[in-house]
Amino acid sequence: MKRFFAAIKDRISGKEVRMARFVGLMALFAILALAYGWQILRFRNHFGLHDWDFTFFLHQYWHIAIFSFKQVPLWNPYICGGMPFIGRPDVSVLPFPIIFVSLFGVMAGLRIMALFYIFLAMTGMFCLCRFFRIKTLPAMIASIIFSMNGCFALRVMAGHLGWLSAAYLPWIFLFYLKGLKKARYVFLSSVFLAFTALEGSHILIFTAVFLSVFSFLYSFQQKTIRPLLALALALMFCVLFSGPKLFPMIEMMSRFPRLTDAGWAVPLGNLYDIFLERAQQDNLFQRFIKNTAWWEIGAYVGLVPSVLFVLSFKMIKKQWPLLLTAVFILLIGLGNFSGFAPWTVLHSGPVFSNMHIPTRIFIVFVFLLSLLCGLCLNSFAPRGGGREVFLRNAFLIALFCFVAWDLSAVNSAFFGEKFFSRLNVLRKPLFKENAFFQVELPQQYHSLFGATTGVFAQILQNHGVVDGYEAIPVERNAVPYSGPDYRGEFHLLGSSGNVSQSYWSPNKLIFHYDIPYPDLLVVNQNYDKNWRTFPPKMVKSHEGLISVELDPADRGIILYYLPYSFVLGVFSFFTGVLGWIFFNKAGLEWQEGRVPLEKGRGMD
Repeated sequence: MKRFFAAIKDRISGKEVRMARFVGLMALFAILALAYGWQILRFRNHFGLHDWDFTFFLHQYWHIAIFSFKQVPLWNPYICGGMPFIGRPDVSVLPFPIIFVSLFGVMAGLRIMALFYIFLAMTGMFCLCRFFRIKTLPAMIASIIFSMNGCFALRVMAGHLGWLSAAYLPWIFLFYLKGLKKARYVFLSSVFLAFTALEGSHILIFTAVFLSVFSFLYSFQQKTIRPLLALALALMFCVLFSGPKLFPMIEMMSRFPRLTDAGWAVPLGNLYDIFLERAQQDNLFQRFIKNTAWWEIGAYVGLVPSVLFVLSFKMIKKQWPLLLTAVFILLIGLGNFSGFAPWTVLHSGPVFSNMHIPTRIFIVFVFLLSLLCGLCLNSFAPRGGGREVFLRNAFLIALFCFVAWDLSAVNSAFFGEKFFSRLNVLRKPLFKENAFFQVELPQQYHSLFGATTGVFAQILQNHGVVDGYEAIPVERNAVPYSGPDYRGEFHLLGSSGNVSQSYWSPNKLIFHYDIPYPDLLVVNQNYDKNWRTFPPKMVKSHEGLISVELDPADRGIILYYLPYSFVLGVFSFFTGVLGWIFFNKAGLEWQEGRVPLEKGRGMD
């Protein structure tokens, strides 16, 4: 028998063994993610509470624009009378939602995608821990702490799927650190950074703050500016790669700012409720902090990770950049507790002035806490022989099982029956290409199926909702079909002739007309400066609606929506791709000394 196993061992290379272990671990993580989120799959075809209806609406529109109209969804005529779409901070332009929605429908697809992101967070944290030379069991514990934390669970429960882009954090940090040795990895870090921008939400700016603080401290520790140079390179390529989304988003935020005050501070006594209180569902119905919804605050990790985080300060001599970064991020999350609080200072600058809830950054703190837990457990290495190693591994396995049970028992409860509508949709909702017109929903439909809005059902009928829920402060000038001033979805202001519409789509409208003298065509959608025409004419606002002067000699006109910020973003994307190809072809690498890059030389 010994000869048999020896022969097998001789035939299998070390690389194959490592690959088999890796595949086995990935399979284990997939099983853990499925076990953790099985109730998400159970209710995959049910309406969700809170913002799920609006999330369905946004992703359904992506699918409609691409597959029904063969267009990039630049303009959304289905909400508030029409508004820019691709620049929305809460809209993902990555292919993952489109793939999952196309395969499984918008309801089941988005729920299955949520499990995919949980798995992505788990595997990313494991790979990051292994880069830190953390052994397998401590790395697995850190992985489940991050992927099963309360921030993710609460966001899924509320329908805020954009926040799941925090699953990219381990991958961003991993390739950033690898990029300090080999510069080509910095570009991979920038790709995952760009993913956070393309997903929307606040994760990009929070990640930039975290990396900036860590890079500064790590540069000071290592007595080199290379971490800062690597960060600058990663951010530069992130901006270039994410341009098609980032540039329209910057334009939209500058046109429709949501300026807020610095807000409130988190009472220290509530830190227990946020990170340690197991009765998280009870917290949903209380308002500890300025009447703020609990999914903006809660971040349950449990007792064991909290204790390990405190114990990790024993590594302060070696890991002080990581520890101080975690403390700084925690202080940001505590909010406006003084005039010199980190959040207060940041809020006085750009981007942060549009934010009003500091605790949203706790997801980054939980990421750092998870990594530090892995480092802490790894530091308790046995000094003796086989028995001590066996006892340590047995303890770590028991700890892994306890932490997984605790996080599942508390956080996966948010995927249960009480957080989903009892209405089960047995088939994929289908889009009907009816004639488009604007409607106004009665007040009782504003909370359809327990959600904050009822726009999802309307978009399936090709109806725009002028009074739908919208956090972005856009003007609403379109007139609903039932309104006394309704004159159709288009009309001639002077009624001097006839006008007809031969083509309608979200980004493009084609009209034919027969008029004896110049007149004004008015379209029942909100005016936006990025509407253009062919033949070229000036598009202007008429009582807040799209309008254009018609010339009797033309007989027809095409209106189309094309923001220059999107065109510039597409150009920046291809510039980034060409730049990446150049760096790789040229073989540029770090060198010792002041010059950061030089051909053919690497970092020791």
